Amino acid sequence: MELIHKGFDKLEIAIKAGLPMRLASIFEKAKTLASETDTPTPVDINGVRFFVASSGMMGGYRYRANTGTFGEEWWFKQKTSRKDAWGIRVRVSSVRIAVRGWSEAKKRIHQTLEALGVVALPHEYSIGRIDFAMDFLFPSFEPISKNFVMGHRFKRNQNAIATEYIEAGRTDRVETVTVGKMPGRQLQVYDKRAEVLSKKDRTWFEIYNHKRRAAGESEFDFSNPSVSRIWRLELRAGKKHLKEDWKVSSWSQVETTAPRIFKAMLRDIRYVVPSASDQNRSRWPNHRLWDGALEALKGDLFNLKSDISEERLYAVQLQEWEDMIRSHISGSMIAMAARRGVSRDQLCTFATAQFSNLLEEYEENKAHTERRLSKARKKYGLADEGEPIDV
Repeated sequence: MELIHKGFDKLEIAIKAGLPMRLASIFEKAKTLASETDTPTPVDINGVRFFVASSGMMGGYRYRANTGTFGEEWWFKQKTSRKDAWGIRVRVSSVRIAVRGWSEAKKRIHQTLEALGVVALPHEYSIGRIDFAMDFLFPSFEPISKNFVMGHRFKRNQNAIATEYIEAGRTDRVETVTVGKMPGRQLQVYDKRAEVLSKKDRTWFEIYNHKRRAAGESEFDFSNPSVSRIWRLELRAGKKHLKEDWKVSSWSQVETTAPRIFKAMLRDIRYVVPSASDQNRSRWPNHRLWDGALEALKGDLFNLKSDISEERLYAVQLQEWEDMIRSHISGSMIAMAARRGVSRDQLCTFATAQFSNLLEEYEENKAHTERRLSKARKKYGLADEGEPIDV
């Protein structure tokens, strides 16, 4: 068993402030344009780029925007009042906070608020959720739900819920065990390798292997689960748990208390090694995964980060996306060829002819092609040459 990553995995925060009227007008126009074009509208505000969506979010948030793939999700209410003063909500992407760390995520939120012209006092920040993740290389491990023991202080949803994972025709593997319920507190143990493969997003594989390369070690062979299965232990503290059980919400309160919150969670919910000679489950010893997690929670948790560049992560995602598009193109071409009765020997000639026809259509319908290309650029956050990104 080897700890290969630890760090915060999610941060959600509400801010007792509102969007300035001038910016609300800009966001309204951007939202309308996003609805008309069916793609998020990029908006630059004092050096910060937002991609404004065509819809808002439950809770009275009229505007929804993000700051990029590895950025934050922002929600804004159009107006605030004394009864409804919490007009801004932020969620930091799991990759950003995992790679750049808590301190950098906090700094970026403050910088974005400054760009928006929003001023908030320390007590006007209310953290609503924090997750902390620990990833262990542990191919031989498989969680058993009945080996979770809940202490007397753990009241909510005391059952350990196991989810089976189907791999290569097998149905006898457990992929995930979840204990607890949000917005209280929740603990989850799951097969991170399986999750990455099912989502077809190898960002995390690149994060793991970057660290291996930096240490002069060989990369993980993720094609072979017997040597690369990674189990994630994720600790989640929701709004009710933070505010009702621990009486914390501000930056400073959470930063002072978070390590104790997570350690208490591991004490109240334990994964144990059963003892045939002792029927009292509360006396069963911790599994070494649990002891490893408790050890991982020691030290500074707020400045954990990776030195991998965002450019490298973008390149990995782009390659994954392009591979998917090529697969779709290839599959569509083969389907068309099969429907036309094209043989294997004729396939290359057939495909070449089809692509030639496409190129001719692009040239014959230049205006339509340019509109489609422009829409696609905006969808992926790219401005047309000479086109201002501001609304």
